[in-house]
Amino acid sequence: MLDPGEGPIRSDLYLPSTLDHLLWGRLSSRADSPVLSIDAGSEVTIDTISHEGILEDQGRDPKSFFGSHGVDEVLSDAIALAASEYPRAMGADGPHVVTGPIEIRSAHPGDVLAMTVVEALPRVPYGVVSNRHGKGALPQEYPHGADVFSVFASLDEIDPTRARMSFGPGDTRTASFPIAPFLGIMGVAVDADVRPHSVPPGTHGATSTSTCSPRGRRSTSHPGPGSPRLHRRPALRARRR
Repeated sequence: MLDPGEGPIRSDLYLPSTLDHLLWGRLSSRADSPVLSIDAGSEVTIDTISHEGILEDQGRDPKSFFGSHGVDEVLSDAIALAASEYPRAMGADGPHVVTGPIEIRSAHPGDVLAMTVVEALPRVPYGVVSNRHGKGALPQEYPHGADVFSVFASLDEIDPTRARMSFGPGDTRTASFPIAPFLGIMGVAVDADVRPHSVPPGTHGATSTSTCSPRGRRSTSHPGPGSPRLHRRPALRARRR
């Protein structure tokens, strides 16, 4: 488990996902002050947190949520966020936890910002696949029954490039698949005083549901000259088996 400050940090600049370094449910706007300022071409290690296990419909208690499924290791920053009084309205705000914003010195409106993902390390050896509240690709068909339906996946202990998960609760069948950690949300602050919702994508970037930006790939947005290189440590949640 890669708690803040632990494990491989291969760049000189490091941004942990502590309460003063993140937004929950909203993305940054021009009214937000940067939590880190870097030069163009810099390499940064950034910690991130998954919203799975900390949302209100899961009890907003990751130790209890994951502990009920046999998981002992839970990230301390996820526990701290869930236990905090961070102002988030379930339903009105999005679910995503976003680290930042980061300022690129000498960047100007209209410049192109190119971000290269150098490395993506899972912070925990487990993850969660959830379907909730009639959203997603098949909102009229899923989830069955309850408002939230979650299935756990764990990294393969022999081959950590793959993960395994069951077909569903109570189902003894399992599926094995390759993992491809990627940036779920990447973009720039909007030119407005109000923080945008974390779900709808726009010209500023925002959510992505494809692995188009895995390690070694480049994504562009604006503003910002140069090509800052980002090490990202995604929080991949589920249960070790």
